[in-house]
Amino acid sequence: MKRTNCPNCGAPINEVVCPYCGTVFYDFTAIDSEKPTYICMNMDGKQFVFRALMVSANIDLEQDEYPLFADNRVVSTSQHYRARASIEFMILQDDEGVLMKVREKKDDD
Repeated sequence: MKRTNCPNCGAPINEVVCPYCGTVFYDFTAIDSEKPTYICMNMDGKQFVFRALMVSANIDLEQDEYPLFADNRVVSTSQHYRARASIEFMILQDDEGVLMKVREKKDDD
């Protein structure tokens, strides 16, 4: 398994959750847009496992400038940045013809 450092505190981590600060870190570099991958995710008290092909990935950056006033005149500007990342997957049947496996999420999952 690849070892990396936590992007939040810099501590070495081997898993998904930093043992020092609790930051969750997902490394998507193993996903190849040409090959199917398996994804497991928790949502609404359930755990979903499915085979998927990444069909798109986007990062949108927006920047707004706001004027700062003093004595009814602009004295400076403030920058406001927003970033959104989105990844779209197409869910595929697995080798057994199953589209998705769903189970109730337990507290220890």
